[in-house]
Amino acid sequence: MKQTTKTLVGLLVLLLLAGGIAGLALWAGKDEQKKAEAKEKSEKLFDFDKAHVKELRLSKEGQLAMRLTKSEKAWKLVQPVEAEGDDSAVDSLLTSLSALKQKKDLAEEKDLKAYGLDQPKLEVRIQLDDGKEQGLQIGTDNTFDNTLFAKKLGDGTVRVIDGYQKNTFDKTAFDLRDKKVAHLDDSAEVRRIEVTGVKAPYTLEKDGTTWKVNGAPADGPAADRVAGALKSLRATAIASETAASLKEFGLDKPKATARLTVGAGKDTYTRAVLVGQTKGSATPQKTYAKRDESSVVYEVDKQIVSDLEKEPFDLQNKELVKLDREAVRKVVFESPSGRVEITRVKNAPPDGGLPDEVFTVVAPQQGAAKKW
Repeated sequence: MKQTTKTLVGLLVLLLLAGGIAGLALWAGKDEQKKAEAKEKSEKLFDFDKAHVKELRLSKEGQLAMRLTKSEKAWKLVQPVEAEGDDSAVDSLLTSLSALKQKKDLAEEKDLKAYGLDQPKLEVRIQLDDGKEQGLQIGTDNTFDNTLFAKKLGDGTVRVIDGYQKNTFDKTAFDLRDKKVAHLDDSAEVRRIEVTGVKAPYTLEKDGTTWKVNGAPADGPAADRVAGALKSLRATAIASETAASLKEFGLDKPKATARLTVGAGKDTYTRAVLVGQTKGSATPQKTYAKRDESSVVYEVDKQIVSDLEKEPFDLQNKELVKLDREAVRKVVFESPSGRVEITRVKNAPPDGGLPDEVFTVVAPQQGAAKKW
């Protein structure tokens, strides 16, 4: 066999070997991927799309603790009271349930009582829009390795999940209800705020994109903070679902009442938030808030009182001179010691790049000025 032929054969053998090794590596990679997917599927307890969940029920010690239903736009708390649901909190719970994984299963164990699953301490049950139900039942804790014994609804297999998951699902009605006192979306545009009951009542109103206070230019960031404080005001607790008397919450004579005008044109609506405080004697002082069209009294952080109680100067526009920096071409400083005049020129470079900014002192004597 000629040397050239031997070389070609050798190269062919090497190519075949390389192709075989690459094919083997590809096969091994795909096999590993399949194994990983199979492992993921075996560990994952549920397979549902949270967008198709229409009802959520949580039971504790065998008793229904809360029930929420989903309308076209939002979640509603139906039991133990009727209230708006906290969409983000419900969504977070459903996300955790849909992604829940087991650490292992105890397929050989048939005694549910030994694991607290004959009468589960906690049950999370969902109903999909096709009427089918899925759910998780949680039994006793395994303090040895910080895990929980659990089972799927309608399935007798005992499973082991991470212990921290208990806090994920062990929620109260307050956890899953809307806690926004003003009940405004984050995207809602507040156009007018009238605050009364404070030492110096004031009205903030949007004029285009800028704020005015009592008709005069306002400090924009300060006005935004007032609007933001009202939009973000959250309940820390429910003081009363249907207050028989506002006096016990200091709301018969509120420390502050904020009337908000939201939106523009035909979509404009108004909303009022009352803020009151109880006089602390034997018990610590508490701060409460209530929306005008709702009977619910919320307990809130006392910071809202400071956020609304403003001195006139706090909200005034504090700019001494309002000018467009780009329009300035000359600056003159006059003082008892003399007069200084500075000019500003922007020269466009030949290559069409950014203009070069040049400052020049022209009085009391001419010379280049320091830009900084």
